[in-house]
Amino acid sequence: MQICPISRKPFDFTYPKNLIIDKKKNAVTPPTVCLGLEKTLIYTIRPEESALPESWTRSAQELTYVEDGESITCKVITRPGATELLQELHEYAQPMIYSSQSEEFVESVLSLLSTVHCESNNSEELREEDYERAEAFMDLYVWSQKQCANQEGKLTKSLGTLSEFSDNGINDIWLLDHQSTNVDFRDHLIPVPAFTGAPYDMALFNLLEDLFIH
Repeated sequence: MQICPISRKPFDFTYPKNLIIDKKKNAVTPPTVCLGLEKTLIYTIRPEESALPESWTRSAQELTYVEDGESITCKVITRPGATELLQELHEYAQPMIYSSQSEEFVESVLSLLSTVHCESNNSEELREEDYERAEAFMDLYVWSQKQCANQEGKLTKSLGTLSEFSDNGINDIWLLDHQSTNVDFRDHLIPVPAFTGAPYDMALFNLLEDLFIH
């Protein structure tokens, strides 16, 4: 990837207004859509946090993971629409997780969410729908804190670096995130409001309507 010394952007960089995926077109190389995790797809309740309304935490799942030799326990709320969004992206794009958190945390969350969906049905036999919902959180390529650029103590998600390891060039790589200042190519940010844990959050469902052409 050759960088223009003046603009500091790739020479072949274009400025598309937004990402729109046409379901009727079968792209040879579908776009890569990176998704943030914390406050984008999930909300994490830490023990030291003040309590959220009880009605918000009914669906929260307990997570225990090990980081730097320390066992950490928290609760995770999945954002409404996260499963449906990932299902659509798996079919028409190349979704991956790009988080500024540790790899241990990210992998533990994905494992938890896929297991939760598998066990969500109380019947003896899982339905095909249960497997499909579980698969939404499986086999996701992950970039985490280690793959973020550290600029004066601030972690930045580098789509430019990712393009060097991807089949797609920078023009076909996007980031869906609630933070607009932690990415190198802000023109390729798909902004969503930060998830606060509210069960009535509709941001990802609304995004589904804007992101795809049926």
